[in-house]
Amino acid sequence: MFPLIIDAGIDPASLQLAWDFTTGSEENATSEMLQARALALAELDRAPPVVEIDAVFEGEDLELILGADGGAADTWRLVKGSIIGPRIVDDDGPGARLTRDADGKVRLDGTTRFDFTAIVPRASATRLSQPACSCSATASSALKARSRAAPRGPSPTRPAPS
Repeated sequence: MFPLIIDAGIDPASLQLAWDFTTGSEENATSEMLQARALALAELDRAPPVVEIDAVFEGEDLELILGADGGAADTWRLVKGSIIGPRIVDDDGPGARLTRDADGKVRLDGTTRFDFTAIVPRASATRLSQPACSCSATASSALKARSRAAPRGPSPTRPAPS
């Protein structure tokens, strides 16, 4: 760094502090994640995700799962399931990195399963006839069918009847 300072005609002895650093643009910082999102959305357009509902809890079961003070009174339904969708990372665990092709560009890497828990507020109960999500008609039908056959009992891991 000092050769640059000297070339600029500044006496290094006159400096109290000097440093160099590299800056990056917003595009540089976000471009790969935006590309990953575009790849995932294009894949979802080509092949919609597979949504599986494992269990649906209502009424008394909510208090067992959420606790009396854990929001059970404001919750209408708790849904546990999974979604199979595009994978763009090299591992499903923490610390995963974007998967890249031979040229170093972000690429898809098959599919992966995402577990989810959806807590549906009591205020939504009156609007059930129109699903609030943009999931496929098949997923909506499966959710409604499983909702009618919601398991009863304290186990949040008990699968809904098939």
